[in-house]
Amino acid sequence: MNLSARKRRERKAVLSVAGTEVGPAGEEQDGEVAPAQAQEAEPADGGVKSGEAEDSADGANLEQLSQCLIQPPTQHPYFLLLLGCDKQDFVIYVMTRRRHVFGRRPQPDKGGYVDTFLCAPDILPRHCCVREAEPAPGPALVRPFRGAAVTLNGGALVREAKLHPGDLLGLGQHFLFMYKDPRTPQPRPAWLPRPWASPGLAGAFSCQACGRSLQERQDAFQAYVESREPELRYRPQEEEALLREIVRLQGATAFNLAPAFLLGLCLEHSTRVLEPSHFPRLVTRMAQLVKEAVWEKIKEVGDRQPENQQDKGQVGVLSIEEVAADLRPLMLWMANAMELLNLVQKKVLDMEKELDLEGSSHDALLSSDLETCDEAMAVLDEVIMSTFQQSVYYLTKTLYSALPALLDSNPFTATADLSHAQELSTMPEGIRGTLAIYQATLELTRECELHPDLVSQTFGYLFFFSNASLFNTLMERGEWGPRGAGGGGARLSESQAARNPSPPPPPPPFLPLSHPRISRKAAPSCP
Repeated sequence: MNLSARKRRERKAVLSVAGTEVGPAGEEQDGEVAPAQAQEAEPADGGVKSGEAEDSADGANLEQLSQCLIQPPTQHPYFLLLLGCDKQDFVIYVMTRRRHVFGRRPQPDKGGYVDTFLCAPDILPRHCCVREAEPAPGPALVRPFRGAAVTLNGGALVREAKLHPGDLLGLGQHFLFMYKDPRTPQPRPAWLPRPWASPGLAGAFSCQACGRSLQERQDAFQAYVESREPELRYRPQEEEALLREIVRLQGATAFNLAPAFLLGLCLEHSTRVLEPSHFPRLVTRMAQLVKEAVWEKIKEVGDRQPENQQDKGQVGVLSIEEVAADLRPLMLWMANAMELLNLVQKKVLDMEKELDLEGSSHDALLSSDLETCDEAMAVLDEVIMSTFQQSVYYLTKTLYSALPALLDSNPFTATADLSHAQELSTMPEGIRGTLAIYQATLELTRECELHPDLVSQTFGYLFFFSNASLFNTLMERGEWGPRGAGGGGARLSESQAARNPSPPPPPPPFLPLSHPRISRKAAPSCP
């Protein structure tokens, strides 16, 4: 259309912008121009020099026009540039791989692969990553790299989110793209305001921000309430009060693992909404609050022991029922700390996977976050170790006073048939006290929903202590003289034992607990 009449006559095969031209009668004319139009376009003076100059200008304009009229791809998603920083920026950036990375041109010895290079002072070497979700085609997933300024439909983006066709993706302060996917139908863009509600009562109660009516908002709230997906939302300024309330209510509800469950929802909220640097601080604060609560419980249990209440005239040892009641808070915290530890470690595994995506330029930030999380997990390890040690210590103190009855009587005789005994009351007198301790311990671990590995380890140590204590007692009695025919041997009488009680066993030296934690190298699939 911009060619001169002479040029148009020489290039009759050139197609128009639309590919064909439609004549007055509706017929398609392949590059043909009507004679009348050709006469109107001829110069009046017929100068040769002016015609050649016009031809060269028209050729340049045609070349520029052909560069601007680029057809977008039809089989690949692409990003349409709406705001750029340089005149050399392209208009369309095609997403040819399943993962598309925006960034600045990195140094030869640093950085990973970058699909689209952007020239702006606030663009990081690896700024943003967009990847197709499974199954494709469908909404893509966009994730900013650590420290990158990214917006999605005008809002700041700090975590991975869905990217729908028509969404506006801002990178830094200079670039704005519209994501397009020709393989999927074009939905209504989220940033496009809804049409103004019709006047009347419904319009008066409609939301000024989103345009939803009162009924629409009620339906959305009802769907949120009826949803079975657990979710906990809170504002950052309310986090400290929320964590303290969760820890304070331990043991006040019928749900024994409620603290670990609620703290896990806080972790999910942090990883979904808050910035990445907030997660290590949240884990550290959780571990500190749990440790403080456990230390208070350990002090309370110790203050109730008979040796610490001599001024009240209490002598002897606590019964297994009293010991179980005192140990219940410790067992509950042991179970919750174990669940919380596994949740934190699962999140840490996800953070370690980001090292492959972030690139070497962000190793320092991620390493610092991982180190903070490791310190918090070490505190949770200490909580589990301390509660386990205190629980076993008080249980062994109770066993220490009940085990001598096994040697004073011989329940393992031919007349004592233990295979058909169903209740403790039908057991022989010599082993009734010891079995009562074992039974109370088993019921306590089940009530507190302790992890099966910790239950097995607890009973393994109790059995070891029972065997070692009985063996040591036999060795001590053997030094005083052989047992008589009546089975009475030289040993301390009950009155002598009451006047000279043996000291309680010291806290046992523990080997490291084999916690059922997830391996960092290979995390199992989440059920």
